[in-house]
Order: sequence, then structure tokens, then C-alpha cells
Amino acid sequence: MESMKPVFRKLEPLPGKSAFAFEVGEKFYGVALPVLDRLAAGLEEGAENAAEAGAALGVAVTNLGFALEMYLKSLRLLVGVEVPENHDLWVLYKNLPIEVKASLEKRYTELVAQRDPTTLLTLSFVVEAAEEGRSQKPEFPKKDPVKKDVPNLLRRAGRLAVTWRYPHDSVPLGDRYLPVQNFEHSHLRLFHDALVEEIRARHPRPSA
Repeated sequence: MESMKPVFRKLEPLPGKSAFAFEVGEKFYGVALPVLDRLAAGLEEGAENAAEAGAALGVAVTNLGFALEMYLKSLRLLVGVEVPENHDLWVLYKNLPIEVKASLEKRYTELVAQRDPTTLLTLSFVVEAAEEGRSQKPEFPKKDPVKKDVPNLLRRAGRLAVTWRYPHDSVPLGDRYLPVQNFEHSHLRLFHDALVEEIRARHPRPSA
């Protein structure tokens, strides 16, 4: 069977629709922010807060994923690139115009460089899905260094909202624990900040 490659046609910039998409993204981010801020308290306290958050953590990460999706769609509308019916952050990002990606990645790199590396957190979670089950508590794998540039970050986090919205889909029937989930908290939030800066620079009042 022949594989189908998506083709996106060029559109005229649509600042009005872009502003609406941006505003929806802001609402999603506003829901996520209280829990995300609790995770940013530091490695030990942030991990404890994550454990206490329970299902609220899944809601927060899901809404962060939706926010990033809407911001990327807002940016696509603003620069005149068709918006596909897709939730994957990497799909929405990878065929933006080269100069747009270069500008956005520069903003992100600068924001990362301004941070103390010891405050950049990635949290790994195991969630107990049932009181009893046949699976043993999974061990956290040894973390190998991963590239934190925008393309690699979004390849890993592309299906962020889907993965965290339907965690039960990852649990085989009868198992007790979800597989280990990684959440690149700090870098995804810095990408969020860079994305908002990029949109505002191109359309100073995106929520107007």
C-alpha cells in the first residue's frame, strides 16, 4: 500500500483566527499552571507535590499539551500555513517556515541558557492504576542524556495531551501500574514561553 505524506497548502495570514486560537491556548495553560508551579518548587519538593497531585497531574500535563497545540496552531495561522487536523506537537511544528523555526528556537535557547541547569527538571512517574494486579512495580530506567533542542523535545512530547489524557490505555488488562512516564517539565514550559514570545512579536495583541 502506498504511504500518504501530508501536504499543507499556503494560506493568507489570518490574525483574527490566530488570536482566537491563542486565547484558547491561554485558557488551557491557566488550568495547568497551579499544578505546574507546584512541580517547579525544586526536585525534592516538586516530586512530592507531583505524587500528592494524583489525577490532577494528568489533567495539568494534558492541558499543557493542549495549550502548546493551540499556540502552534495560532502561529501557523499567523504566518499563513494551513492547520492540519492533528494534535501532535511535532507535526504542527516541523513544517513551519524555516525563518519562523529559527526565530523560535533562538528564543528557546536563550531562555534555557538563562536558567541554572540544576533547576531544569524532568520528572518520571509511575502511577498505581489499581490496588491489586499481576504486575510488579516497575523500576525507573537509568536516564541517558537526551537532546533538549526544540525538534528533539517535540518529537518526544508530540503526543503529550493524548498520552496523559488516556493513561489507562497504557495499562494492560489486569496490571496494577502504568508504565514509567517522563515529563520534561522545565523545557516544555520554556518552549511555551518562547512560543508565546514569538506569537506576540508577530502579532502584539494576539488576544485582542
